[in-house]
Amino acid sequence: MGVMMSLSPLVLTDKTHRFFRQLATAQAATAAYLIGRIFQAGGTPPNFSESSPISQVCFTQSVELEFNPKETLDPFSKGIWPSVINVKFHPGSSRPAGSSNLSATQLLMGSLYEHAFISYFENVRDQIEAKHGTTSNWPNVLTFGRLVRNAFAHGGTLDIRNNAAATWGGISYSRSENGRQVLYNDLSSGDLTLLMVEMDGLF
Repeated sequence: MGVMMSLSPLVLTDKTHRFFRQLATAQAATAAYLIGRIFQAGGTPPNFSESSPISQVCFTQSVELEFNPKETLDPFSKGIWPSVINVKFHPGSSRPAGSSNLSATQLLMGSLYEHAFISYFENVRDQIEAKHGTTSNWPNVLTFGRLVRNAFAHGGTLDIRNNAAATWGGISYSRSENGRQVLYNDLSSGDLTLLMVEMDGLF
């Protein structure tokens, strides 16, 4: 888990990371939701800048991911795709408490990153298989990603139908965890970003 253990900033681009477009979409949608919520409530929407980043807590370690929504919103507002996402890391507080009764905001934010992850996985699955063959030969991190993808495609809960098992970030999944909610119990949007970074380096 080299990526997860490092607090060095990440520079993500369409050419260097296969999940770039999915992540840019999710991040822009997150920022747009925040603007819309404030405006709908009668407030003054923020003008995102370097001094107003969005932070995402992680469940798998005490770290927060920070990104500048201006990097995605500005290009999209001009009708072009973003060219870069800079991700910074900061020491976080203790692990967030898991939640089974999700709020409307959690369901909305979670679905953005669930769909981003599913889209990324399906887009690269052929490349993974070309490198590693059948799923039984996949490295542990890619197997973990496949189990997470399947959970997201089945209402957000684990649905393991064979003897597949994998561990990542101190979390272990196997058939015995079937029915367990993934997001906000074990993983957050920040964790999914880290997971995609690690997966992307294995094929």
